[in-house]
Amino acid sequence: MNHVKRVVVFDLDGTLVDAYQAITSSFNQVMRAFGLAMQPAAVIRRAVGLGDRALLLPFVGADTIEKALALYRRLHCRDLEKGVRILPGAKRLLQQLEKNGSVLAIASNRPRRFCRIILRVTGLRLFFDYMLCGDDVRHRKPHPQMLRAIMRRYHVLPEQVLYVGDMIIDIETGKRAGVRTVAVASGSCRAAELRRAMPYRLVKSLVGVKL
Repeated sequence: MNHVKRVVVFDLDGTLVDAYQAITSSFNQVMRAFGLAMQPAAVIRRAVGLGDRALLLPFVGADTIEKALALYRRLHCRDLEKGVRILPGAKRLLQQLEKNGSVLAIASNRPRRFCRIILRVTGLRLFFDYMLCGDDVRHRKPHPQMLRAIMRRYHVLPEQVLYVGDMIIDIETGKRAGVRTVAVASGSCRAAELRRAMPYRLVKSLVGVKL
């Protein structure tokens, strides 16, 4: 018999952790290696969210993407070891949810190897019962496949699920899966952009948030 009452699913980058330093470092090392223009951190920040292939493709082009992606992933494994921090309020919120009996899961468009490094470096792994990453599924967010798979795993209905993310694609993912989405203005999208996408709830950060 299923005893799960509520599942809270989190995006990773920009929601629970800030890995933009590591992303910027890896990205610009690739640009330099291929003789391309290095980009400001703000430009890179706005380009993340759909996975590392989608991040690099507009800058390196289709002819170079495979080599650039392979280099990026090698560099990024190293850069993540020192370029990630937990966002304010995230750990306390996870502790509260765990105490309240919520089942916690992650849905991230990142490849699994990077998700594992982030969770290890930050010490957040112990909070999560389950994780789905970009290379675990056929369709990345904003397709609802990840959230639907998590609901099937725990035999819960959409009304028993809360999804927390920092981007418009997260809001779209939640809507397509029929679950409520809390948007956090701590990542790549501005609060005004998130508000226009009409999430269930919009918060500035996770500091003091109760779910």
